[in-house]
Amino acid sequence: MNWPGVTAEWTPEGDFWPTPRPGGADDGPALRSVLVLKESGSVLGALRESDDRAVTSLCDARTPEELDEVERRARAAISLSIG
Repeated sequence: MNWPGVTAEWTPEGDFWPTPRPGGADDGPALRSVLVLKESGSVLGALRESDDRAVTSLCDARTPEELDEVERRARAAISLSIG
């Protein structure tokens, strides 16, 4: 993952997600956290429901347009190694 100040956190299946770190009122749009939902070595199948996700990201922004842009940047910064 290539986003300064953010590292991926592994969340074992069935465990509660960690509490996200919200931004302040004067902060710009940002990627707040990246949660890896599958264990290393898991077989990834078709995405049919939310439990099938391997990774999720939490972003915030003041406007829908800023949120769309930070989401686009987050998607570009997060990658999976398969092999």
